[in-house]
Amino acid sequence: MPPPELLLQEAEQEPNYRGLSQYAAVIGTLREKGFSYRDIADWLSERGVEVTHSAVYRVYTNSLSDYEAHLESLREDQEAQEEAERNS
Repeated sequence: MPPPELLLQEAEQEPNYRGLSQYAAVIGTLREKGFSYRDIADWLSERGVEVTHSAVYRVYTNSLSDYEAHLESLREDQEAQEEAERNS
């Protein structure tokens, strides 16, 4: 097992995704324009906000009401199905 001090150093160097919540409206606007979470992560990274698509998804869905989050989940499932059909 790695020493705890090493893991602590690595953890301290990880980006703070809590600050990403200030971009929830930006993420929402890009989602409305058809951007995927990966597209949004790339878009933000190009502008100096280093983030993963998973973090973008978590921040955005956490900013939604339960009903809106449900609709977003349905939309994401539809997008995944469409991509799978394009790739087959």
